[in-house]
Amino acid sequence: MNQQFKLILALQQVENITNLIIDNPWENYLVSHLIPLKYELERQITNNSICNAAAQSPNAENKNATKKEVG
Repeated sequence: MNQQFKLILALQQVENITNLIIDNPWENYLVSHLIPLKYELERQITNNSICNAAAQSPNAENKNATKKEVG
């Protein structure tokens, strides 16, 4: 199980909890603590996707080869 998949599962769990606490007397309080977690997970998913795309880019290999030749 890779990191991206774990982050997506964690985000899904936060959404599940959000749905479960609907009509809870403390819903606003609980949601106010879940929102930062949701946005942090979304941020990490986005950053992880960008990093993975950059690592798989054909240009990434050429840049590394150029650095080795120059250095």
